[in-house]
Amino acid sequence: LLDLSLPMSYGNHALYGIGQSALSALLYPVIYKLDVSGFENGLVSGQVFLDANSNGVFDPEEAPQVGNIVSSKPLNSVTTTNSYGDYTFLFWQQNDTIRPQLPSPYYSAHPPYYIVNQSDASLDFAIQPQPDVLDYNIHATAQNVFRPGFPTNITLTCSNPGTVDQPFTVTAILPDFMHLDAAYPAPDAVVEDTITWTFPGLQSLSSTDILLTVQTEIFPALGTVFDIRTELGPVESDLNTSNNASIIYDTLVGSYDPNDKAVFPETLTPEQLASGEQLTYRVRFQNTGNYPASFVRVLDTLSTDLDVSTLQILSASHPMSWRVAENHILEFLFQNINLPDSSSNEPGSHGFVLFSIKPKPNLPAGTAIPNQAAIYFDFNLPVFTNITKMLVKQTVTVRPELSVGKNMLLFPNPAVEVLTVFFPEKLVADARVQVYDLRGRLVLEKHVSGVPEVCTLDVSTLPAAAYLLKIEGNDGTMGQAFFVKI
Repeated sequence: LLDLSLPMSYGNHALYGIGQSALSALLYPVIYKLDVSGFENGLVSGQVFLDANSNGVFDPEEAPQVGNIVSSKPLNSVTTTNSYGDYTFLFWQQNDTIRPQLPSPYYSAHPPYYIVNQSDASLDFAIQPQPDVLDYNIHATAQNVFRPGFPTNITLTCSNPGTVDQPFTVTAILPDFMHLDAAYPAPDAVVEDTITWTFPGLQSLSSTDILLTVQTEIFPALGTVFDIRTELGPVESDLNTSNNASIIYDTLVGSYDPNDKAVFPETLTPEQLASGEQLTYRVRFQNTGNYPASFVRVLDTLSTDLDVSTLQILSASHPMSWRVAENHILEFLFQNINLPDSSSNEPGSHGFVLFSIKPKPNLPAGTAIPNQAAIYFDFNLPVFTNITKMLVKQTVTVRPELSVGKNMLLFPNPAVEVLTVFFPEKLVADARVQVYDLRGRLVLEKHVSGVPEVCTLDVSTLPAAAYLLKIEGNDGTMGQAFFVKI
């Protein structure tokens, strides 16, 4: 093993650790020494807390914001608050601007930022709610792949970024070659392929998980493409309906690598970057050894083209802690996970973490953002996932010389009254444009004749929800895309 003394970061300064092996430096806490005798400036510290009554004071019944990202500009440093909501920066120069990440769009920081001065001692941020905002969301994650004859674990994470709560219902719709094997909590109803749960409500900024295991039948062919549609409602009074649906879009596979990485979406335009579109990353892992793993550590080096201050942890298979370390290394620690090995408990041997982050808004077309994760099971050498890539590309334009309608561009999405469908690949025959709700019911249909490049749909009468749009050409060509009606 190579003996290294690795520089690590604390705020804007380098700390130097006692020499550790490359492997143990990743697995054990290290004692660091810091010489501050030459610094003209010093520590900046404070507390981030949830100011529920908006009085600007941290009252005894209020909660600290744990794991809240605090960022410094223009030096682009980040830190996270501890279990007491406390943060600390070391700063090089006067007039650094520090600000906390907001837990949701419906909260504000008071003050919104501080400009650091030499005399500053404690810089606290009160996170205050906007009153009477209802906004639930849902994230559906498959913990492992779908294989004929095998079970797959799915986690539905229901969250409340709003500031009020009310009862809600969660619905999941399975394909016809899949059935529910187990669920926790138990569903309130299972009618054919539709599973339903009802909940009394969720407190603001809290979440709950639904864990279910589905079994794929043995008869579908490998390569079969399918979707599992989930929805959280009612959506009539929900302020942002675009996040009330989550769809697992997947393919049946045979042999596979259980440790993988994925990014959604895989492409963004410069216009989407400028508007603040985010990327969602999923890391899945499985213990394929011959004994339970006491702990699992996932290390993910984030590209400098990603804005770390926008990082949000969306879901995870097991309790864990996380932090952003030196060089934009995102670390997840599943301590005391006791993850079973696949030979003794295959369904229980899987885990995952889901997070989102925004790319920097001014990346030029042609920029590729690669990403790979390293997974450590106990003290074993790391298992590396595949490398994902997100590509910045120009808006797809209509090209009449192309022949088959596989992909399409929907605008605007979300839609209010009229949805315009641009065919980047021109249809070669008459076609039907069909819109389905999340229960698989046909709610809108339009016949398209000739060889169109653009078609418009009146969606004004559709309820606010997510929908699947399908194109079926008379010559057998097909295409599909999802959109949201608000």
